[in-house]
Amino acid sequence: MKKMFAGMVFWGVTLAVWADPVAIVTDALGEHTLNGEALEILAEVSAGDQIMVADSGSISLVYYQDGAEFVYAGPASFEVGQDAPKTLSGNEPSNGSAVPEGEGSISTVGLAQAAMVMRAGGSEKRLDLVFPVDTVLLSSPEVFRWRELAEGVGYTFELTDGEGRSLLETTVTGNELAVPSHISLTSGDYYSWSLESRLPDGKKFSSYAGFSIADDELISRIDSFRPADEANVSRIIVFALWLEQNELVEEARRYWQIASRQRPEDLALRQRAGG
Repeated sequence: MKKMFAGMVFWGVTLAVWADPVAIVTDALGEHTLNGEALEILAEVSAGDQIMVADSGSISLVYYQDGAEFVYAGPASFEVGQDAPKTLSGNEPSNGSAVPEGEGSISTVGLAQAAMVMRAGGSEKRLDLVFPVDTVLLSSPEVFRWRELAEGVGYTFELTDGEGRSLLETTVTGNELAVPSHISLTSGDYYSWSLESRLPDGKKFSSYAGFSIADDELISRIDSFRPADEANVSRIIVFALWLEQNELVEEARRYWQIASRQRPEDLALRQRAGG
């Protein structure tokens, strides 16, 4: 996370002050700099930061607190303010809102996707759960996936509901399990699944993760926010951030991939798209 350094003198001693980011760059084309250095999409900026946009460039900036979007076409230079940018020279920005009315703020705080892992026997290897892991899904999962410890190893799989009741327990090999047709999961409810395995040397591993299924109210909010097919990169990125903020990690990845295809040269987007 980028933060701006500033100096403050107190009783003759210079203290470091770190300002929290107030906005994020959601698109960048052409030549541009942030405080004299290279600027990339997804750079977080703080009040007092200065951005320069060259003649052929453009910058989209979205504020976290209210989703306000400012688009500068070069030539322009501006200073990031607490609530809005201040033009220093060149073109003034166009502005609007990047989020629907009532959705309020956005943030970069996504849901941690690492499964909680328990190990036994001092082994350094771990059992990685792949899907679904700590996320909200738009519909019931059709398959559970993980990374194999080794070829031919067997696993004990269990699916439980939010009350801890077992809905499915079975043994399986490979790296996935298709959900049986008789298993019915309810929207709005929370579920967890676990996987256990024992290697030929006797070492035992177990991992578990949780997920929930979006209810009708959340799905309605998603549909009202979902960008149109012709939406620009900035709106796609804002939607992906909002999805992550609401723990819709898998759906967010799909939109990171869309944004990355439109800006294939951007490393930060490629990393997000790859999950």
